[in-house]
Amino acid sequence: MNPSLWPPIALLALSQPTPLPPGAAEALARGEVVVRALPAPEPGRVRFDAWVEVPADAAATWTALVDLAARDRASRSIVAADVYHTEPLADGGSRRCVRWEASRLGVGLVYHHCFVANREHTRLAHTLDVDRPNDLQVADGLFELSAAGAPGRTRVRYTAETALAEGMPDFLVSWISGGNARDVLADLSVRAGGGAR
Repeated sequence: MNPSLWPPIALLALSQPTPLPPGAAEALARGEVVVRALPAPEPGRVRFDAWVEVPADAAATWTALVDLAARDRASRSIVAADVYHTEPLADGGSRRCVRWEASRLGVGLVYHHCFVANREHTRLAHTLDVDRPNDLQVADGLFELSAAGAPGRTRVRYTAETALAEGMPDFLVSWISGGNARDVLADLSVRAGGGAR
């Protein structure tokens, strides 16, 4: 991946603040994951916002979030997560690239994400590593941490835009448009809060 192209322009659009949907604050307080579909910029793409309130402080939430190898336990569809590249960045952040192997209803997917963490440990962005083969055409996303309404809790917002590669079955759209995000955020909340799955 060419570092000069980071972050992709698409991530700048994803970082725009959006209000919580009606009833979301109450759902988050109950520990639920909230997912909302957003208008996609092009046909064939899906975009969504997702939120969870983690019962842990920001440091514990961040530690769980950047434990990328644990994602194979986070999602019912991820069967392998292999970190193949790590590097510190000049601004104090870091970059890590992961090869994901997923399976959904008997269809296998392989894709490669590169994640960039900021030095303040409040934002984790990802995009496809286009130098490697991917069964996704687009996979830009951004995790953002902020203080939740109650002490000792951290709100995580995950917003993403995704598109399947040509030839992949259409039924996978529902998974990439929020189902996987729901699994990941629910698992993050459990792990950061000291629970077990």
